Formats: sequence, C-alpha cells, structure tokens
Amino acid sequence: MNPLISVIIPTYNKVGHLELTLSCLGKQDLPSEVYEVIVINDGSTDGTEDFLRRQKVDYNLRSFHQPNYGQAIARNFGLRQANGELVVFIDDDLLTPPHFLRVHGEAHKKGGKKVVLGRIHRINYFDFTKIKRLILNDEKDAFVELPNFVEQDLYLDMVEIIYKKKLSSLVWICFTGGNSSVKRDLLLEVGGFDSNFYRWGPEDIELGFRLHSAGVPFEYSPDAYNYHLDVVKDRNQMLRETARNLRHLRKKYPDDERIRDYIDFTSGGFSLEEFYCRHEGMPFKPDDYTDLFRFRPFDYINLKSEVNND
Repeated sequence: MNPLISVIIPTYNKVGHLELTLSCLGKQDLPSEVYEVIVINDGSTDGTEDFLRRQKVDYNLRSFHQPNYGQAIARNFGLRQANGELVVFIDDDLLTPPHFLRVHGEAHKKGGKKVVLGRIHRINYFDFTKIKRLILNDEKDAFVELPNFVEQDLYLDMVEIIYKKKLSSLVWICFTGGNSSVKRDLLLEVGGFDSNFYRWGPEDIELGFRLHSAGVPFEYSPDAYNYHLDVVKDRNQMLRETARNLRHLRKKYPDDERIRDYIDFTSGGFSLEEFYCRHEGMPFKPDDYTDLFRFRPFDYINLKSEVNND
C-alpha cells in the first residue's frame, strides 16, 4: 500500500542539521508504513550524499541527488517521486515533534482541497550543540525543553499575527516550504513550484499565491508546529538573492496589484494592515487599528546576521 503522507525535504550543505531533522521524523507517533520521507540533495559539498547513503532508519527514507539547481526544482523533483496522497513540506533544519505528521494528516481527513499551514518557531544557531544533544541522545523531554530556546522571529511569526488580527485573505503570504501540507494532485494541478526562483526567495509564497488565486481554502493549524534550528546567514547573499527573485516575481505578474503590494509590504513600504485593506479594496484608516505591524527586511536581515555573528 502506498504511504499516506510524503514528506519532501530539499537539502543543501546542512548535513549536521539534516541529521537532527531525520532523527525527529523517526519519532513520529504514526506507524512508519503510513509515511515516507524524500530528501533531495541539491548539490551539497559537505558529505551529505555519503551521509544519506549510510542512513538506516525505521521508516521509508528515499534520497536523490542533483546539481545545485535550487529549492524550487528540488521540491518539484520530490513531488514527482512522491507516493503519498498528502505532501508535507519541511526544510533540512526543522525539528518535528512526535505529533507533527499526525496533526497534518488529521487536518486533511475531511477531504476536499485545502492548504494547511503550520507554525514554525525559531531557535538560535548558538544553541545547536545543546539541541543536538537533546535530540540525538533520545531524551524523552527533548520537545518539552525546546520551547525554552524559542526566540521571536517577525517573518516566521507572521502566520500567527495574520490570524490573530483576522486578516485571513493574506494567508497566502505565509505558505512556506518549512511547514505546510497540500494534496499531491492539487500541487500538480497548479504546476508545483516555479523553477525560475533560486535559493533565498519567495518560491513558496508565489505557489501559495497561485493556490489562493485558484480558490483553494487555507487553514491554520497551530498544533502542527515545528522548530527551525537557525543557521549562520550571509547577509549580502540573502540581499542579492531576494532582489533577484523579487524582480522575477514582478516580471511574472506585471499587472497584478496584489503582487505589487506584497513586494511593497515585504520591502517595508507599508504595514500589514494597509496591505490587507489594499488587498480587500478598502480604504485604509490607521486609526481603526492598534499596533500596526511592519516588516522591515533590512532590519530583519541585519538582526539575524548580528545574532548569528555573520
């Protein structure tokens, strides 16, 4: 019988983090026969290929290797290899508690087309050694301890902010390859990820935009949470990649005001609340809102770079 759930993970030069990700996936509270894990090694040069070939786990793990084409192409490759009816996307530095896959699966049991968004909590890179010890030593309280390491992250926290502020028509900007699930047939129907996006950039958000534009409902499941074990960032590289990918996004949707407004918002041009009003075709009245949320990417990148000694 084919697995019910296919977990797709692209990876690039993060073998130490990937080891923890795969370890956590071996501790799910589901029978191992109802899920598979597909890892696409995107041209890593840090021994990832040898590491994956040595892996012996109690669940169905399949690994594939390709040149460094980027996350979008890697995820599309994984999608074509998937046997499961449901696809769960995570990254190679995400730690999943034992209930993670079960919660995603239960969210889709009612049938029909939908996107399920989970919650990602950030853990600082400085805590890698402590987290590694907790996970690999198989300590029973590992996921009891992890919340003590969580730090605020404006980007990852945005899904929670949007739902708390009842700005639900903007949920597509929270679609992420780090924690989301969609039926495989639906992903193929909308064409998967746009392979013109490379490295750090909104290939996942653009797919979320297409799903939302096709009328697919989005559902937020805060119980489907995982933990992002942060890595050292190269600030200049992030800025270059983001600028390149946003240029492609603007070129792909030259006349779409929603995309234009998304780029303005994510570039720090106006608040989330004003973005929502524009999205809904309503006048924006600042006095109607308290605590306007602004995302300033340069401050965000500088902060993460400073935090990670980059």
